This record gives sequence, C-alpha cells and structure tokens, in this order.
Amino acid sequence: MTRRRNVYGPVPSRRFGLSLGIDPLEPKTCCYDCVYCQQGRTTTLSTTREDLVPVTDVLADVREALARCTPDVLTLAGSGEPTLYLSMGELIDGLHEMCEAPVVVLTNGALMGDPQVRSEASRAEIISPSLDAGDAETFRRINRPHPDVDFDAMVEGLRALRQEASGRYLLEVLVARGVNDAPVHLERLAALARSIEPDAILVNTPVRPTPGRRQLALDGEQMQRIAAMFGPSAEVIAARETAHARPSTALPRDVLAVLERRPCTASELAASMGIDPGDLARTLQELGRAEAIEQTVDGHWCISGNGREKG
Repeated sequence: MTRRRNVYGPVPSRRFGLSLGIDPLEPKTCCYDCVYCQQGRTTTLSTTREDLVPVTDVLADVREALARCTPDVLTLAGSGEPTLYLSMGELIDGLHEMCEAPVVVLTNGALMGDPQVRSEASRAEIISPSLDAGDAETFRRINRPHPDVDFDAMVEGLRALRQEASGRYLLEVLVARGVNDAPVHLERLAALARSIEPDAILVNTPVRPTPGRRQLALDGEQMQRIAAMFGPSAEVIAARETAHARPSTALPRDVLAVLERRPCTASELAASMGIDPGDLARTLQELGRAEAIEQTVDGHWCISGNGREKG
C-alpha cells in the first residue's frame, strides 16, 4: 500500500503567499467539528496528542517537495489540528534545519492551555490561532468542540501564548453568513479578540466549498465593515496572486494531495504548483474520468464525494 504523503502543495495562501502544507495527521483529526470547515465533518474528535506518522517520514516528504519548489512559508495544517501531533516541536526544529522559509502554525487554539503545546508552537516564526466566538454558548454552536475543551480555558491559553511567543501572532477570526455574523455577537467577539492583543487580527470568511452548506461567504463591503469593529490592527484577508519559482509537472498524486486537504479552482492549482494550465487540464480530465475528483458548481475541484454539488 502506498504511504500517504505528509506534504501538499505548494498552495496559494491568502495570508502568507505560496505555502507548502505539512500535514502529519490522519483525516480528519481535530479538537473541533466546525460548521464551516471545508474538510467536512470531523471523523476523529480528539484532544489526545499522538504520533501517527514518524517525524522522519514527514521530514523526508518535505525534503522531496523542496527539491521541486521554493515556498514562501512552511505551514503546519491540513487534515485537522496540527498541535495534536505529539512531535510538533521536533518537527518544527527539523524544518528550520532544512529550509530558511518561515514556519507557520495554523491552530484552532484548543490546546493552548497546555504549557508544552505553547512551548512547541512558539518555535514557529508565525503562529495563527483562530477565535470564532465571543462566548461559550456561541463557541459550542459554531466550533462544536470536544467535551474536554473549555471555552474560558481556551481563551486563557491564547492569552498565555501571546505572552510567550516571540514570533508574529496573528489571530484569525472567521465570520460566516447566518452563523456568527449577528451584530451583538460580533461586538462581543471583537472585544475579546482585542483583549488578547495580537499583532494583527485577520478577518476571514468561507470562500471555498463547505460540504453540506452553501453561501456562507460575506461580500467585501460587509467584511470591511466587520473588520472596522475589531480596531486598527484588523484587516480583511484578501486574495493574493502567487507565482511559483520553479515549474513542475502536473502529477496526479500531487494534485490529489492538494485536493485531499482543500478544494481549489484550476487557476489556483496552476498558480500554486507552477503547472502549465494545459498540462493541468489534462490531469484534471484524467482524474475526473477516473471519478477520483469532481467539480462544484462554483468551479472548485475536490475529491469525489466531498463536493456540495457537481457542476
């Protein structure tokens, strides 16, 4: 049986440029089961840290990927919550040894009450935890956390991380239509986010397909009004054009590795992977005929069965 690759992309990140994704988890392993998640429902809801993949395997995949691409950042993310990887600190150290690109940890922040987790995450140059709710009731409704995750303890963990992390601390807030965009909730959330004192507050909205839900994204004007509520350090995450420093071949395995983690349009895939659009089109057709992937009505490609509605 072919070993599942622990690296995907690089993919265009609206936050960080060209991002090589590093994913040492089994899909989908997370402390939350967020209603807006592009990965769909959480299959393993857990707060237990463990190593399902040896660090040596993960680093070997990264080394192979770096031979064919030059990413702007190395991002721990993908099939769930990266802080659940028990050897996260060792992995970050290994990444620093093989590449000068900054390491980013995208985390939901659920485990930041643990001093060991904070210590390991703080080895990254950029830490970007998320906060989608201003109170415990809304937190349970939106993020649907594991029963062991306490809202107040999670928030205190985010505050402690702010004090301990020496790198950039970017707090991401995701606002979804009809989910957490009511003015009274946004006022509570904005006050809480400001109290953590991050370097910046990144205000986001779901722009990729969310299995089982539709039209969660807010428009640009709405997002600008919402960002203003969070103060001068807040900014709306805007789409970014990225360029790949080295072209690569549209190998089906590489395309599938990206789509296993996130739906993408053909143009996003081509730009992020440095693939000729014609070459990519042939690969997408091949995978489509094999019923390995499908296209949603809004033009995103995803693994078959993960789309909301075929185009």
